[in-house]
Amino acid sequence: MRPEPVDVTDRLDRLEPLLRQVAGPTPLELNTGPGGLVVSIDPTELDQVVLNLVTNAAEAAGPTGRVTLRLGRRRVTSVLEERRAPLPPKSPGVYVTIEVGDDGPGVSAGEIPLIFEPFYSSRQLGTASGLGLAIVEEIVRERGGFISVCSEPGQGALFRVGLPWSGGRPSAHSGPYRQPLLRTERAATVLLVDDEPGVLGALGDGLRAAGHDTLVADRGEAAVQLLDGAERSPELLITDIVMPGMDGFELADIARGRWPGLPVLFITGYGEEILARRDLDASKVDILQKPFRMAELLPRVEELLERRANEEAT
Repeated sequence: MRPEPVDVTDRLDRLEPLLRQVAGPTPLELNTGPGGLVVSIDPTELDQVVLNLVTNAAEAAGPTGRVTLRLGRRRVTSVLEERRAPLPPKSPGVYVTIEVGDDGPGVSAGEIPLIFEPFYSSRQLGTASGLGLAIVEEIVRERGGFISVCSEPGQGALFRVGLPWSGGRPSAHSGPYRQPLLRTERAATVLLVDDEPGVLGALGDGLRAAGHDTLVADRGEAAVQLLDGAERSPELLITDIVMPGMDGFELADIARGRWPGLPVLFITGYGEEILARRDLDASKVDILQKPFRMAELLPRVEELLERRANEEAT
């Protein structure tokens, strides 16, 4: 995806309903500032960063805790100011800062360098796989930003993301469902299923922005209910594999039982060993490994839809 000037205040104001949805029962306090905080980034990547940070904070705080999100602007006069950060700034300059805090159990100093690794998680198989912070780090690094973490056990955590302030004017197309540069020529009805709210929100946003009519569900059973009441048949199923209750394989079997030949793209943070549960051949299964970006997902969607269209034409 190609970056464009985005007013972060405006973007997050529009994203607020989805942010409160992913926070769930955890109170979310937003302070997005007066505006003028423009950075160069693809809007859906900014969504991924913020949604994943808020999801992470809400899980840490729990329903009795609290999450805060604040925007600001900071001048970094020396890269030594953040030399111990997980992702230090590359150069001095003015940065737009996105701070997400929680009053959860906190993170020890020894864990801070590890939490951005793709598979670092203390959660058990069958729940979220701890990939959100890895994609945050990847996006921020690519955009020349920095990430710092302030935390101590029992004292909550504050994640600060800094993105270079562009000082320009925002694009006229940076609303949540803008006309994107990667808009598809083959719009389809897509069913997206994932039990991580941040993943579900960001991917659903990106698919809709690309022109797809996207239905979302946070578990397999909810997806089946959507299929029962859907006005139109799905043309593509995108599903996580490991979820509480019905897994992605079971959901795919049900969906293909109703619509034979339905393309299915499995998205997962686990390796090919997950396919061994069903004795599946990896070369015959369409799978996308987490963490990934929208720029990786959309071409796979196009590929599967085109393959299905060619099969129906022959």
